[in-house]
Amino acid sequence: MTPPAEHTTQTRLERDFSIAAQRTLGRLRDLFPRTFGVVRPLKLGITEDIVARTSLSTDQVCEFLRFYCNSPAYLRASLRPGAVRYDLDGQRVAAVSTAERMHSTLRLEELWGDRQARKRERAFRAALLEPVTIDGER
Repeated sequence: MTPPAEHTTQTRLERDFSIAAQRTLGRLRDLFPRTFGVVRPLKLGITEDIVARTSLSTDQVCEFLRFYCNSPAYLRASLRPGAVRYDLDGQRVAAVSTAERMHSTLRLEELWGDRQARKRERAFRAALLEPVTIDGER
């Protein structure tokens, strides 16, 4: 029999955000503070720019960007009125398109739905652990 899984209050993104990806973020903040100092939409194709201007591998950059660009903060930044994408130097390069805004909206709804489903599941499991009384008996 396997032990029950531990319950945490962390989101899946926080649990899955690897130590390597966290280090990559720290390094990118040091190298490109105008871009990674604040969460903002990134230029399409920025992976190649990062690889060209750092010693990070494509795999490292892709792992980092997979989490970073799917974070609720990043998705919300894409939805701000007049949202613009930025390059590594913090320069505006393109507006966030309507299709990209729609994608961000759907992704946020997915994340929110997952969170609500986990919340309901935790409540249900907690209820299963509560002692049941029938007509005042235990």
